[in-house]
Amino acid sequence: MKHVSLKDFFRRHQFKGLLALLALLMAAALLLPAQKGVAGADYWKCPTCGDTAMGWSNIPNDDGTHTPRCDRCDNEFGAVFCSGGTATCTVKAKCTSCGQFYGDYAAHQYLPSGTAPNCWDSGTMFYTCSLCKYTYSSQLPALGHDYKAAVTTSTCTAVGKIVYTCARCRDTYTTTQFALGHDYKAAVTAPTCTAEGKTVYTCARCADTYTTTQPALGHNLRYDAGRSKAPACVVKGLEAYTCARCGQRQDKVLPWLVHRYGAWAPDGEGHTAACVVCGEPKTVPCEFTEHKVGDAALRLCGVCGQGSFGNQAFTAPMVENASYNRLRLSYAPKNGELVVRRLALPGSADALYIVLLEVGGVSVPTTGAVRITLPVAGEGTFALAQLGADMTPDEIPFTQQEGNLVFDAYLPGLFLLQAAGK
Repeated sequence: MKHVSLKDFFRRHQFKGLLALLALLMAAALLLPAQKGVAGADYWKCPTCGDTAMGWSNIPNDDGTHTPRCDRCDNEFGAVFCSGGTATCTVKAKCTSCGQFYGDYAAHQYLPSGTAPNCWDSGTMFYTCSLCKYTYSSQLPALGHDYKAAVTTSTCTAVGKIVYTCARCRDTYTTTQFALGHDYKAAVTAPTCTAEGKTVYTCARCADTYTTTQPALGHNLRYDAGRSKAPACVVKGLEAYTCARCGQRQDKVLPWLVHRYGAWAPDGEGHTAACVVCGEPKTVPCEFTEHKVGDAALRLCGVCGQGSFGNQAFTAPMVENASYNRLRLSYAPKNGELVVRRLALPGSADALYIVLLEVGGVSVPTTGAVRITLPVAGEGTFALAQLGADMTPDEIPFTQQEGNLVFDAYLPGLFLLQAAGK
């Protein structure tokens, strides 16, 4: 805009006085843009001509600047950067002072459209400027899944799993892990001689438990010679054992020994013998049995063998190597000694045998029959009979085995052995 000089204003409008001056100032305030002079005031004062009324013009320089020029003297001053106006994506900003277009275009205001990519498929996006409608497209790759894991941990007995779920499309898949199995730790209680042992197995993870047992070891008994003592006649013995592991003693009391006497020798109306174990002597009265043989009386002690036949005294010899065995339904004392005495009958090959069991020099009867093995001299056929109290013979069966007669009989007993045919 070209400014009106004060001279022309007064010539055209012919205002006078103070009113004309006020009107001019008001018009200048309304019509002229605010410019700064050299001194920095809000009015222009040309530094060359000093004019402040004529104003100036802004001459474009086509480089984003313009040069102010005094309208009175055409003096130009330093270039000033263009300003004002608004740029768009198709039109640059227009300077409000010189009217030239300057600066850069504004950026496009793109609006996106099209198909966005997903986990599986790629996408195509179109971008269109909302101002100028300029459009371009872009290919976007598939995103791929964004899996998040939900873990169920394996235990000793249960299978574990991990469920993977995509955070965008909810696609899912599952992997599994084997059960861990138990991690057992053993707590051992060792067995002893009398108490069983056990092993308690406890899982270090889940505390599952089971127990196995071991039988008690039993005592490891060793014979203790230092404490053991052999039994003696009428004195008990001790068979001592000590456990090699725990030291416990386990003793067995041995019964005392019963006197066992050797051959009994006649001693007046009794007989005497010494104990074969301890040597202690013992005298016992004889137990005579009397029998009538023909017209003579037979008086005999079966233990020591002394006796008389009629008026003739004798001692019946012992038969060596005779033996007996208890039968199933018979009873005989375990410590009984078998005594067999043989008495040859005068003027005959026949013989009497007195057979008994003695304990301590006294004859002991048996309950039931016992089996006797009796050595006999010579070979041949014999007859065997057991004599009753009245000397009545009762023939008994027997067998012959290698020079022995074997028969069953009740004891004590008096037996007659005859050659066949007598």
